[in-house]
Amino acid sequence: MEEGGRKLQVKIRIVSVFLLLCLVFASGSPCLGKAGDEQLPDDFKRVDPDYVLSGWTVVNEGNINGPSAWFISNGVITQSSNLYGGNNNRDSIEKPGTYALNGDMSWTDYTMSVELRSRDDDSIGIMFRYQDKDNYYRFSMDQQRKYRRLVRKVKGKMTVLAEDAIPYKKNQWYTVKINVMGPRIEIYIDDRMIFGITDESIKSGQIGLYTWGNGGSDFRKLLITLHSGWVIIDEGTFEAPSQWSVKDGVIDQASNISGGNDNRKSLDKPGTYVINGDSGWTDYELDVSLASKDDDAIGVMFRYQDPNNYYLFVMDRERKYRRLVKKTNGENILLAEDSVQYEQNTWYQVKIKAVGRKIMIMIDDAPVFEVEDDALKSGKVCLYCWGNEGSTFKDLVVTPLDAYEDVAIKETEKVEKTEKAEEISPKKESPPSPDEKKPDIPVADKAGQSDNYVETIEEDYLGENYIDFLTAENVEGMPDAQDESKIKTHDAEVITKQTGVQQALPEDWQVVDDGEYDRPSLWSMTDDVIYQKSNIYGGSDLAVSPVKPGTHLVSGESEWKDYIFTGMMLSSDDDAIGVIFRYQDENNYYRFSMDSQRNYRRLIKKVDGYVITLAEDSWTYEKDRWYAFKIIVVGKSIKVHMNGQLVFDVQDDAISSGKVGRYCWGNEGGAFKDFSVTPVGQPAAPLQKKVQAEKAFPGDCERLSILEQKLNQLKKEVQKFRETCNCGQ
Repeated sequence: MEEGGRKLQVKIRIVSVFLLLCLVFASGSPCLGKAGDEQLPDDFKRVDPDYVLSGWTVVNEGNINGPSAWFISNGVITQSSNLYGGNNNRDSIEKPGTYALNGDMSWTDYTMSVELRSRDDDSIGIMFRYQDKDNYYRFSMDQQRKYRRLVRKVKGKMTVLAEDAIPYKKNQWYTVKINVMGPRIEIYIDDRMIFGITDESIKSGQIGLYTWGNGGSDFRKLLITLHSGWVIIDEGTFEAPSQWSVKDGVIDQASNISGGNDNRKSLDKPGTYVINGDSGWTDYELDVSLASKDDDAIGVMFRYQDPNNYYLFVMDRERKYRRLVKKTNGENILLAEDSVQYEQNTWYQVKIKAVGRKIMIMIDDAPVFEVEDDALKSGKVCLYCWGNEGSTFKDLVVTPLDAYEDVAIKETEKVEKTEKAEEISPKKESPPSPDEKKPDIPVADKAGQSDNYVETIEEDYLGENYIDFLTAENVEGMPDAQDESKIKTHDAEVITKQTGVQQALPEDWQVVDDGEYDRPSLWSMTDDVIYQKSNIYGGSDLAVSPVKPGTHLVSGESEWKDYIFTGMMLSSDDDAIGVIFRYQDENNYYRFSMDSQRNYRRLIKKVDGYVITLAEDSWTYEKDRWYAFKIIVVGKSIKVHMNGQLVFDVQDDAISSGKVGRYCWGNEGGAFKDFSVTPVGQPAAPLQKKVQAEKAFPGDCERLSILEQKLNQLKKEVQKFRETCNCGQ
């Protein structure tokens, strides 16, 4: 369907909602010593247990050597008390100690990842799906008692679900990851799964950091990824349960689960599938990439209503078929079939269009089946496999279609695929322009705003002066600032040639390099365009991590409070580029950034060194293209615009004032120009005041004089033409 000429696209991300709990930091290394009585370094910040981190709750269950002592420094949460309770021997599983809780009781399916280290030799671990002190799961490790153990506590009774006899090494960081999806629970240490079990006793709950008798427990880089909307259905009974997992945006299913008849003719192949979407979805296009390392059935289901009503497209190499099946009222009916075999370890792009009664299947843009059937008119989407322990899926996109859309298949040649599953890498496609794609935009509820101050101020800056500012380098024949097709013609010529005059950066501008790799940054200025040519970066490379320490170039005043911040930025690389505002210091600011490779635009705040995502969407910028941004901050209202379109509208009052700056992460092709900061609460400033809102570049005054001369000449020409054209006033 279309709205205002733009196709609306609903993208179901493999990990569709994430929450980062402020702990992905540059690591701090506390002084090591005998656990329990070590001297804390001077830079450690002692924090009352109730204020370990905003939103955390400390629970002390042990009754010996209390109370607990939780504190944080340099991004590391530490518990330094030897608090414990219960029986000291290995076989006792209760081990009441102390834990810090965060999250929401409603969290169901998620991945929890954290780095932990013990400088003592007793128990350390994490808790998940925590409902209350009598209902939760807990994974813990103990060096002295030589165990790694997963337990369940239901109605106060504890049960061991999995255990081995491997002790940890003191003073060594371990990455522990818990993946819970439906009844499936998987425990990983340093990316190796140690436990995989099925238990459906507790379906949701918070997360926690846990210690028992351990006065040297450290935690850092805690990341929670919520898998919103996915539901696992296991219909097969052989080699069950399924083993669904998510990593780096790719969904894998590693169980050989199957059921029904094994022969080719049987249409009934009950296996396993994961469901997402809405039962009310009617006409849509489903796109997904899939690959199989096994040779059994893999496919997708669509217009899924329930286990007895859906369509299924499936491929099976061993049985030599590609097949379209409908299931209504529990009965399977074959709609189309051929005998083409897929290649193992090869990615296939499957596209399914369902519009009205027309159903069209394509693989790699080549037609496979086209049928008409009206048994099922709407439903969800699913990823399916049967007897296939090497099933892999990525890049699932569902796009609504108009019922009148022409779905006739054009004959195309099949493109042979050479990309192997072991060499999986996301496809790089040309991103749609803003008027072809409208991303999902988180917009704050305006009902609670006390006034329309921001709205009225915004109107003042969308007039002639704003247009002049955007196109100041070409006053003659200037385009309309609202016309994106004209704005985007400001191409990357300046960044590739750079033949102009080299300029020194003003002395009062501040370069801040947070990234730990490929240092230092390389900021420079030519013809009033700012460039950054280093690949400096740090932190995690994953899209879900919002920390992304790179480099900043900061200017302005810390006292700047409510203002409109505008400018343009361009990237000839594909990594993160953006701007920061209300910058107080390297640990306190807001940042808007976009990343082409990782497919996001993101607004974060960093407060006391902790990063929290305020808003995000899935969006890919186009390399070598200038983008105009406008950020309006008034009180707790923050509005981010790109090329005249509102992107994010949020409310946050963590930081009330500060400087502005440019930002790059892993991006050696960043360029910035035409920065302006205009105080809010004053009348709309004329062009010359806006250009000089920031501290002037060397040469700005001369440039301004030239622009004013051009503007005056243009006004004279307009007046002369008006006198002769009879166009009226």
